[in-house]
Amino acid sequence: MKCATWSVSGISNNIFQVHDNIRGGKVNFERRSCSCRRWQKTGIPCGHVVAALTFQNFDDCSVYAEHYFMSDTHRQTYHELIHPLPHPSEWEVPDDLMTVRVPIMEGRQSGRPRNNDRVPSQGEGPIVRKCSRCQAVGHVRTHCTALVPRHIG
Repeated sequence: MKCATWSVSGISNNIFQVHDNIRGGKVNFERRSCSCRRWQKTGIPCGHVVAALTFQNFDDCSVYAEHYFMSDTHRQTYHELIHPLPHPSEWEVPDDLMTVRVPIMEGRQSGRPRNNDRVPSQGEGPIVRKCSRCQAVGHVRTHCTALVPRHIG
């Protein structure tokens, strides 16, 4: 166990400074918090908490885990029977169901990256691009290679 080699110093009865090999942590048992924030994020005591509890001669660190990790909570959650779903052929399907289709998007939203691997929606055809300079189909003005007539005036 890594935290067995860490040094612990008490700041008060409920606050401890744990010095590990990297940056350490400040454990506050009143607020159930540690400066590394793993205890708050996961609900399971981090190594700093375990080191502080070992320093205080605690044998059971599970007391400081959140209640939803306890086996009693798990048993109470699944105490009632859970019946499995029947086979899909036995489902009751109403006759008045409507098919909801994804709306057709005319153009992409500004600021979004292009998505070239998208599957087209039902009823959506390819967008025909037309050049505004030479009026040809298949390219746009920025990639046009046609000669531009010069006006002499």
